Amino acid sequence: MDNPLYYEDFAWAELQDEKIQEKANLFLSLIPRDVKTILDLGCGNGIITNILAEHFDVTGADRSVAALKMVKTKKVQCNCNDLPFADGAFDMVLSSEMLEHLEENVYQETIAEIRRVARKYILISVPDSEHIQRDLIKCTNCGYFYNMNYHQRSMNTNLLMNAFNGYKFIQERTGGPLVKPSFRWLTKLKHKLAPASSWIPTYWTKKRKRNTLCPKCDHSFIIPFRHHPVSFVYDVLTYLFSKARPYWLIVLFEKQNTGI
Repeated sequence: MDNPLYYEDFAWAELQDEKIQEKANLFLSLIPRDVKTILDLGCGNGIITNILAEHFDVTGADRSVAALKMVKTKKVQCNCNDLPFADGAFDMVLSSEMLEHLEENVYQETIAEIRRVARKYILISVPDSEHIQRDLIKCTNCGYFYNMNYHQRSMNTNLLMNAFNGYKFIQERTGGPLVKPSFRWLTKLKHKLAPASSWIPTYWTKKRKRNTLCPKCDHSFIIPFRHHPVSFVYDVLTYLFSKARPYWLIVLFEKQNTGI
């Protein structure tokens, strides 16, 4: 979501994932031994950045000045699609849970920038095959529908391999909280039969995520959750018949023909 009203006022100090050490350990297990310098692109408040900086020469980059105040290593305020670094400036570019947020033109430009500044490796973490239509909400002001986490696309290994064609796929890992993906046909049916206010059950949503800002009209509001029998049946069927899987997908790529 490219809106300073959101990313500068976001409660960055409260963003403390209890599983963040697990993700940091996954990253550390995947980073090749010849890596010395890392760009953490879209580093946010630096939870991962600060851990990696204990082992590598890490630079955190984010557009939010407020978030960067919590980054304890080298840091640069910039946009992900316009990086102020030389070609091949870092042994590795790492991006954690950022690409799924980008609008299409910014996404394509960011992929190009990552490829440009990465000297040898690219390490990407995204939600694995996320069903973004499941978590749609409706703006109470303008009626615009959007994903409550501001995710623009569902991503998987094949999509990342296409984005970084010319790079060698090294390996992938999954981890993080287990989620039960909804059945897409069932989601379409629920959206037809139930009001938008009942699509996301309250007990699945942390309190800090119930406040939202419409990306179209900048209207700030609390998501108006309401119980509905169709949504209840949807949740029960998802719980009973959907197979849980890890939320994170982490993929490592290596540039080919580096001459090293």
